[in-house]
Amino acid sequence: MTDARQADDSRALRQRLLVLLRTREGQGGFAALKEMPPRPTLRVLLSLLSHSDEDLRMGAAMAIGIQVARLVQEEEDNARAREIVRRLFWSLNEESGSSGWGAAEAIGEIMANCEELAHEYAHLLVHVLEAGHGSHGYHASIVRGVLHGIARTAMKWPDLFKTSALCPLLAHYLGSADTGVRGLAVWCVGLVCDAFPKELLAPLLEDDEELWTYQDGRRITVCVKELAQDAWNRLGTPAHQGFPSQES
Repeated sequence: MTDARQADDSRALRQRLLVLLRTREGQGGFAALKEMPPRPTLRVLLSLLSHSDEDLRMGAAMAIGIQVARLVQEEEDNARAREIVRRLFWSLNEESGSSGWGAAEAIGEIMANCEELAHEYAHLLVHVLEAGHGSHGYHASIVRGVLHGIARTAMKWPDLFKTSALCPLLAHYLGSADTGVRGLAVWCVGLVCDAFPKELLAPLLEDDEELWTYQDGRRITVCVKELAQDAWNRLGTPAHQGFPSQES
């Protein structure tokens, strides 16, 4: 195949994927991906993580999760799948020179679609969140992505985070000035934490600020207080539940 033909095919695939991502309707909107070979589509989808359209970036992240899972489950190309996950984690590092846009969301979608990779890499999302804690932490957009990635992973495999230091770490982000960060943090509390100081949730029960997230492939808007109430209810009836003791 000539270089010109390859370029034409690449442009045609990019256009096809852009149409799919812009016209998708929920998870069913990704059905056409199953008819596309994973490797060439992943090359395009990974490039779309830096797109200026936030909804398109999130669609690309969801599509990446589906296609990387296919690499593992259908083509048994675990090496390429791991390479992509490692590349996404690296892009969250300032030394990579990348913006990191969409990377954590894509990691979360990969883990939500592939249990094998979730078991291998979920703990690294917690490490990234830990590195983002402090005066020299990540930009709020990156923290939001990491929290969203943790939430998506926890929705499918909640036990992966039970023995981690995630719950005490989430307490820090509940007080964030960024609505998305504190909303996603309290969502994670509800999904992951069996024990948590409920007084830390109390201020958020009156937080009327809204944030967007994704459910079943669709963008939805929720109030922080709704997520806080759900977390409160999941933690049970005691007025106070502390963190479980951490063994050294």
